[in-house]
Amino acid sequence: MTHVVYKKRQGCIKYNMISLKGLVCIVLCKCYCNIFTTRLLENCRKPLPMSCECREKALPSSDSVYKIVPVTAATWHAEGPHWDPRKQALYYVNTFSPTVFRLKDGILTHQQIGKAHSIGTVTPIDGTENKFLITCDKAVWVLTWDGETNNSGFVDYSESIIDDLEPDKPRNQANDGKADSLGRLWLGTLTRNLDLTVTEPGGSLFIIDENGAAKVLLDSLTISNGIAWSKDEKRFFFVDSAVKDIKVFDCNVQNGTISNPKILFQLDNLSDISPSGIIDGITIDSNDNLWIAIYRGGLVFQVDGKNGAVLKKIEMPVSGVTSLAFGGPNFDVLYATTSRHGLSKEALEKQPESGKVFAITGLGVKGTPMNNYALKGKCSK
Repeated sequence: MTHVVYKKRQGCIKYNMISLKGLVCIVLCKCYCNIFTTRLLENCRKPLPMSCECREKALPSSDSVYKIVPVTAATWHAEGPHWDPRKQALYYVNTFSPTVFRLKDGILTHQQIGKAHSIGTVTPIDGTENKFLITCDKAVWVLTWDGETNNSGFVDYSESIIDDLEPDKPRNQANDGKADSLGRLWLGTLTRNLDLTVTEPGGSLFIIDENGAAKVLLDSLTISNGIAWSKDEKRFFFVDSAVKDIKVFDCNVQNGTISNPKILFQLDNLSDISPSGIIDGITIDSNDNLWIAIYRGGLVFQVDGKNGAVLKKIEMPVSGVTSLAFGGPNFDVLYATTSRHGLSKEALEKQPESGKVFAITGLGVKGTPMNNYALKGKCSK
């Protein structure tokens, strides 16, 4: 596991020596430049060699200073970040080599899920210490794992919450999802081909209640992806990556219904986006503004939750930004998962940090706690 630390400030060159929990970084930071760093990290489970090449651009209409730090080793396709404030830990998954990761106090541990080809989400189960709802392929299972050591957990496959979410769609798999304030999981699916491409329009968006009963909210989707709710939960934000927009719905959380969709944000309206870039995962801050991961675009946007205007643009050191979640003791750290999937050898040489999780600090905003799943009847403490 390795760290690059760099700061962005409009029109400046800055040199820093930083010491943090045994981390010593020599940081060279300059706008519109490459950044090279050296560091020593004590007590790291898997020290790895590292270099980093980053593109720098200042925040629009802002002199804000922020830092982007890779905080994990690389994996194939990191996704689905979830910050657990009880454990002060970040959980996330490796989609195509089904694994759950925990990052706590700078230590990264993992739990492989053997009876699956893919994993979409990991969500703590309310009222339990070490149990998680995981969505693998088309199944919904309970993982028991304390996160302290690698591969020490287990899944009781005989006690699955859902055996087959879409029995009529053999190639479908779970993708992005989150729990609402009532503890139900809103989960999207897609149709995955053997070469890991996606067939349209085979995906759907489901709501799975505390008893494991599922109902369809949306169908005929291609890549059901990022979701978020406004603070009052009267608005629901949703991404189907293939259409490159974010829709906002009227939402009745109590009834588990959405209606009256409107386009809030369209990626193709921005002139400086790679044609291959798509909207992936999203999260929302305490001001009800969205933060958007642009996969194959190497960007994170902050977007006004009311009118879709771009408020901030962050250029990441890797192209495959997959999802986002606020965390940290004060919910002021934005964690960004990334991917190495589909990158050539030459591309990986230019983006060696691909597949790592990054912590972005100094943004001047905070997120809100994510919800746990409220499973009934099948799970003891």
